[in-house]
Amino acid sequence: MNHIKALGIKWIIVAIVSFSLFGIFQYVSLGQLLLMSVIITLTSYLLGDLLILPRIGNVFATLADFALLFVLFAVLGNGWMPTTFPIILASLAGAFFISLTEPLYHAYLIEHIFPRERTSFPLRQLQTEASEEMDPDLSSEDRIRDKENESSE
Repeated sequence: MNHIKALGIKWIIVAIVSFSLFGIFQYVSLGQLLLMSVIITLTSYLLGDLLILPRIGNVFATLADFALLFVLFAVLGNGWMPTTFPIILASLAGAFFISLTEPLYHAYLIEHIFPRERTSFPLRQLQTEASEEMDPDLSSEDRIRDKENESSE
C-alpha cells in the first residue's frame, strides 16, 4: 500500500510538469500526455527511487533522476512531438522542475517506504567520540590523582 501511495505522489508531480510543458504545444493529445507521465513515473520510480536511492543517497539519486528524466522526456517526446518542436529544451526543463521536488520526495521515501536497516547512507554511519579528558596536557597519573582528591573531599 505504501508503494502505491508513493507512486501516486510521484505520478502527480510528473503529470503536472508533463501537462504544463508538453500540453501547451500543439499535436499532443491528453492520452499521449497521460501515457508519457505513467511511463516516466514507473521507470523513474523503479530505477531511481528503488534501486539508486537506497544505495547511494539523496543527492546522487537526485542527480541520477535528473539524467534519467531528461532521457525519458527526450525519447518519449521525440516520438510524439512534431520535428519543429524544441524537444531538448522542453526535456531539460521537465527534468529540472521534477528534480526540484526530488529531495523532498526522497525524504518521504526514506521515512515511509524503506525500513531502517535498508537505508544505510554513509552520513548515518558517522559517529562522534566523547571523553572525560578536559585538559589534554595532564598525564594519566595526574588525572587519577585529581579524581582521588575530588572523591576524598
